[in-house]
Amino acid sequence: MAKHLEDRKSAGEAHGESKTARRTPGAKKDKRAISRPAPAPSGAIRGRGRPPKYTEAQREQAYLEFLAGDSSTEIAARIGCSPRTVRHWIERGGWMSELRKRRETATGLEEQIFRLSRVKNPSNAQAQRMAMLTKALERLKKSAPKPKPRPIVANAVSSEALARVLDPEYGLYGYQVEFLESEERFRIILKARQIGFSYVVGLAVLLGAMAGRPQIVVSASERQAQIILGYVRHHAARLDVLPEDDKANKITVMGADIVAVSTNFRTAQGWPGDVWLDEFAWVRNQRMLWAAVIPSITAIGGRVTVFSTPFLPGSLFWEIATNHKNRHDHWWRKTITIEDAIAQGMPLPGGLDELRLLFDSESWAMFYECQWAENGSALLSWELLHSLTTERIIRANFGRLRGGVDVGRINDRTAIALVGQEHEHAKWKDRYALIHHEMHKGLPFDAQKARIHEVDGRFDVESWKVDKTGLGMQLAEELQQAK
Repeated sequence: MAKHLEDRKSAGEAHGESKTARRTPGAKKDKRAISRPAPAPSGAIRGRGRPPKYTEAQREQAYLEFLAGDSSTEIAARIGCSPRTVRHWIERGGWMSELRKRRETATGLEEQIFRLSRVKNPSNAQAQRMAMLTKALERLKKSAPKPKPRPIVANAVSSEALARVLDPEYGLYGYQVEFLESEERFRIILKARQIGFSYVVGLAVLLGAMAGRPQIVVSASERQAQIILGYVRHHAARLDVLPEDDKANKITVMGADIVAVSTNFRTAQGWPGDVWLDEFAWVRNQRMLWAAVIPSITAIGGRVTVFSTPFLPGSLFWEIATNHKNRHDHWWRKTITIEDAIAQGMPLPGGLDELRLLFDSESWAMFYECQWAENGSALLSWELLHSLTTERIIRANFGRLRGGVDVGRINDRTAIALVGQEHEHAKWKDRYALIHHEMHKGLPFDAQKARIHEVDGRFDVESWKVDKTGLGMQLAEELQQAK
């Protein structure tokens, strides 16, 4: 590379001098000016290139802003580079083809229009772009086939009991009322944590049973199933409904059974009725469970209601919630973030800002703003990792512990993890398990070092690996010296 750069420099100098010679009357060409240096000997080490002027984070920022509809000039102004640099990234990365694909969908166009609509003082270029995108969206909607009406279920709940609970004195929030009033047969709800949705699901299950329809509640855990049944009992008491039978996993109301079953697809079959899939995004083997449980609606023309906080992109829940490839138009969808819940009457002691202090940005976005766990840029996807995990690890079956440390300080958390290799008698297997892990945010470096020493002393760790790029260099050196 050094020879190549030198050749270009020499050629440029010769070109400059020859231009000067042409412009100066009587000047003679100096042939020495265009002489090239001797070729580098075979096997010579080439010089290293200069470090990149812009970081990967800046390129990622430019990429996301370009797909959101911003121009190269606007992106360059925010990053601090030239528009030519941004155009170079667009060309090399093939970003334009991705932008065209986004503009072929109504969702992509609406996102770009929404982003432009939030600009306080738009430039002429931004206003023109807004008009262009709006017209494109109108054309797309006109050409799109009209959606088929969603199937509904008449008399899915007791109308008399529904009228009682919709009375303001019963104390339901706006989004809870909207959910109870929906008549659609197939419903999916993406919701934030702790907004009282299990409370209203328990009420809806009871109202369905009071209409003579059996109810099947499939929860991600036995504890969660008991929470739903607990709310059924709570609302039954408020409405003066006396269950005819009340067992741990089955309640009978007005002749209709309310059954709580596990997510084990082998044992979740055999019950007819309306199906409720609780925290479905966190269920393993979603497709197998779906195939086992959903036929339960056949005999009675039952409903299917799926509700969960988000988790992995690519799962069955994700496909239905996002209407992947427009294959799930027949579903009624609702997203309820923590902000939506508060705006519709839910109290939050301490306020949002105080609650947000307890979470990093990614966890907050997933649990409270209904955003998916990853954006597709990770080397190993959550879906792949989730498929490889097991619920129970027998600690004694794993040895050869290896430790790893990723150092953070202010914005990023410090992660300490131990991975063990499985063994059977004297034979080591190609199977590994996470034996111990801990996360720390804002922990001083001395305290981080103390935590690593504490973990090293508690476990028989064969070796440690510390990411010593950036912040981790000093900590890695100190740990090495302490050995």
